[in-house]
Amino acid sequence: KFLDEKIGEVSTSLLYAHKNQGVPGVVGTISSTRNSENIFLSTVSQEKTNPENGINWHNQLGFMYSNSTLNNPLATVASQTAEWSANTQQIKSGFLWPYGDYFNSSSGFQFEIIRSQANMKYFANPAAPQNTALSKAQRIEYSPSLFQSISHEINPKWKITLAAQSMISFSDSFFSQNCLNTNFISSCQSISKNKSNLPSKNSEISLQTSIYGIIPYVRFVHNERQPFFSEEYGSPQGILPNLSLNNESSNKFENGIQFPFGDLGYFLAQDSDLILLSQVSPITSQYTNLQNSSRQGFFVSLNLEVIKHVKILGNYQYLNSTFTQSRNTFIVPRTPQNNITASIEVQHIKLYQGRNTEVLFEKSISYHYESPFFVDLSNTTKLAIPPIWDIGTKIIVQSKSHKEIISFDIYNVLNERFANISDISSGATLSINSNGLIDVPPPGRRFYVTLTGEF
Repeated sequence: KFLDEKIGEVSTSLLYAHKNQGVPGVVGTISSTRNSENIFLSTVSQEKTNPENGINWHNQLGFMYSNSTLNNPLATVASQTAEWSANTQQIKSGFLWPYGDYFNSSSGFQFEIIRSQANMKYFANPAAPQNTALSKAQRIEYSPSLFQSISHEINPKWKITLAAQSMISFSDSFFSQNCLNTNFISSCQSISKNKSNLPSKNSEISLQTSIYGIIPYVRFVHNERQPFFSEEYGSPQGILPNLSLNNESSNKFENGIQFPFGDLGYFLAQDSDLILLSQVSPITSQYTNLQNSSRQGFFVSLNLEVIKHVKILGNYQYLNSTFTQSRNTFIVPRTPQNNITASIEVQHIKLYQGRNTEVLFEKSISYHYESPFFVDLSNTTKLAIPPIWDIGTKIIVQSKSHKEIISFDIYNVLNERFANISDISSGATLSINSNGLIDVPPPGRRFYVTLTGEF
């Protein structure tokens, strides 16, 4: 990060991550399949505020590359993605203009271009790796957006704010598939097609007032999104492609109160063509659309410093997510009604103080609980996951010009390895290894060491 009088503040960021993990086989088999993933992310951002009129101008260039490879695949993973590589480029520019005397107003505009490209290799039969299909997907999105806010300060401790923002996204995409050795892949078809996607429209309007640090608010959000590449074209994590996915959309109403020590809120949403992950086999899954569903619930959060350096954080959410099919109401799969997260954090304990550098220590203990949830659309099978405890430790070395963090994290401290799956009609319950189940943390205790640097 550096500062220039003409162009303002310029900052850069770099991120590289690697993951190599086992891929489970069907029950009763031994799997040597492993999935290897790499990701590289880089951004350059610029921001400058004009001291005369307060106009803020900001720009960003971004680049991301990722790849994922399935090694030693089993014959039971036919048709899933064996290799995946993707790259994304981003250009974003915008401004924010504050003005007004009696009413403090701000107007903003932003324009963003995102170009994404992915290359995939599918197995038709892993026992004969030469029998493959090569696919290529490309998408370019153009997204202009507007922002407007108006606020009025009744007195120094009472302010009312009305804000609105909207965005529309236009995109064109291209997809091609080339089948190799078609004599062995009778079901494969070579494809080459261009597609102008339906525009995605997003908008939000909110009204809030701040009274002595307490902020009641009401918010309405309309959101639409296109399927992500991994949802539409599959990935080596056992996700099968689905080229017929529709855009997802939702309308959400939310009202609540923000306190200095936490939040309390209620929400109600109506979803259309919800993109949902469905289990296809014990080790594969696929994203599909759920035509109409609704969500309602409430949440309570706590962020309280009980004594100096010690915080208690907690969050509880109740969610009732349903859909109607053949005049019957069902629970949307993988939506637990009760979700609890709680943690105790020890922060900013000074271990060393030098002339230009200080060393800090932080510690956290976290608890995660989800109530049992259905895993199928017919609501006949329910899964219960045991509560999970995590422990984290951080050592922070920082000065005015740099900051380094080394983190030691232990997930699933109690080494929980099994979940209970129940058949509602028969009442039978089976304790199973949860590895490979969708949206379920892998079993067993895990250790992570993370290095982070800011310069």
